[in-house]
Amino acid sequence: MYLIMNTAVSSHWGFPAPCPEGCGCECYECGNPECMCGFPEGYCSNIPASFEIDYVRVYQAVNESKHILGCSPESRPSATFIEGHLDRYKSETDKRPLLPIRSGGALCSSDVDCGGKDQGLCESDGRCLCSDRFTGPRCLAHNGFYDVDTRPSQEPLYRKFYG
Repeated sequence: MYLIMNTAVSSHWGFPAPCPEGCGCECYECGNPECMCGFPEGYCSNIPASFEIDYVRVYQAVNESKHILGCSPESRPSATFIEGHLDRYKSETDKRPLLPIRSGGALCSSDVDCGGKDQGLCESDGRCLCSDRFTGPRCLAHNGFYDVDTRPSQEPLYRKFYG
C-alpha cells in the first residue's frame, strides 16, 4: 500500500470555470500568447508548483478485521519477499538492506538547522541531536511507532522453508 500526495487538489487547476467569453480555452501553455486568455492573472508565475510535507499520520479503525496492522502481516509476508530479494533494497555500497533511520548527526550551525528547540538542537560539536519525538539527520521527521509489535520472529528464512 502507498499514499499519493500531490498538488492536484483542484477540479479546474485554477482555470476559470466556465471559460471566459471570447477565449477558446483549448490550450494551456504558459508563454504561448494564444493560450493566455484562459489563465488567471499571475498563474504562470506559480509554475512549477511544489509543496513540502511535514508529516503524514494514517489511522486505522480499532477492531476492524479488514485492517491489518504492520509491515509484514501473515497474509502478506513482505519481510520474506525482501529477504529473498535483498539487492533490490540496498545501494551498491550498502552491506545490508533497509538501514535504520539516522537520528541526528547532520552538520548544523544553529538549532533552527535541527528543527528547533522542540525537535532537535545543534550541539557544540556542530551536529544535530534529536528529541525523543523526532528523527532523521536534521530531526525533521516524527519518530513514529506501532502501538502493537507485529514484527515477525527473527527466525532465519531457511528454517521456515527447510525445517
